[in-house]
Amino acid sequence: MPDYDVAVEYKGDLPSQGIHLWLGEDNEKSAFMYITDESVYLTSPEMTIKLRSLILSQ
Repeated sequence: MPDYDVAVEYKGDLPSQGIHLWLGEDNEKSAFMYITDESVYLTSPEMTIKLRSLILSQ
């Protein structure tokens, strides 16, 4: 089970996308996958810091 399900909306004519997100702790990588795909992608620890700031500030 992911920690978060995130809806990403892009500017322009690009379609929205749903993402499952496993949010890492500070200085750890996070993992995500598009809801329509089974591939898992890893972020850098620096991106995890940005993601934590965005998500946990809500």
